[in-house]
Amino acid sequence: MHIALQYWVGHMTRRLLSLITFVCIAATPVNAQKSKIQQPVSDVSYADLADLADAASIVAEVKVKRAQKIKVKGQIAGQPARFLIEADVLALIRGREGLSPRIRYVTQSIPDVRGKFPKMDKAVMLIFAAPVADRPAEVQLVAPDAQLWWNEKMGADIRQILRGLVAPGAPGRIKGIASAFHSPGALSGEGETQIFVDTHDGAPMSMMVTRKQGQPPRWTAAYGDVVNPDAPPPAPNTIGWYRLACFLPDSFPADLLTDIAQDQTAAVQRDYTFARQSLGPCKRLRTKG
Repeated sequence: MHIALQYWVGHMTRRLLSLITFVCIAATPVNAQKSKIQQPVSDVSYADLADLADAASIVAEVKVKRAQKIKVKGQIAGQPARFLIEADVLALIRGREGLSPRIRYVTQSIPDVRGKFPKMDKAVMLIFAAPVADRPAEVQLVAPDAQLWWNEKMGADIRQILRGLVAPGAPGRIKGIASAFHSPGALSGEGETQIFVDTHDGAPMSMMVTRKQGQPPRWTAAYGDVVNPDAPPPAPNTIGWYRLACFLPDSFPADLLTDIAQDQTAAVQRDYTFARQSLGPCKRLRTKG
């Protein structure tokens, strides 16, 4: 009797352990699936973020409390729609005047292929805005799509961009090319080209291309009065790179060539093209809709 009871207890214990193991294994995919559920990701580039940050006096991480679609008479199904957003401010990343703990603003959203709009309630967003006069709890986005689905990388990127925009000696906004000249070297094929850039705030900005025999051409940019020809060109995805890559013309302006000595124009065009192509393209992915 004692042996039979011991066998029965052992048998039931093994069954119970098997059942617990089965339940744990069965529950794992569900829990894993829940952990993978994430909010949509905004398809933006470094240049997109820099464009928005440069235009905004307020940059904040917010959590949407309520998103109410604004009904417009005669609105066509499948077209972008505006939403009135009420959100709690989680972090004020930029904003000298501070910000109300809860704010309201209007954003624009694009439906998916089924005509459905993404659910924004409880979503964490990154917004780029300006204050509304005499309405401290309201802000105005700097663009219809200046509300982005927040993620950790975007949060780090925007902080790096904002630091770059306000750093001492940071390059200002570019208006265009001001002038250029070329100085031939002592040997054939050698020389130095300087290209001066017009900025909105009048701060000096220039590019220098240097060619020496037996060496590949080099270029650098300067955001002040002093030019160091040995300095490397601006690295991609920095404010210096953004200003030049996203706002310089693709080719040297033809109307400025008349101010350059005739025997120097070809060298200036060649060196400008070299520096401009070295910067690479300015990729912008925002739909602005």
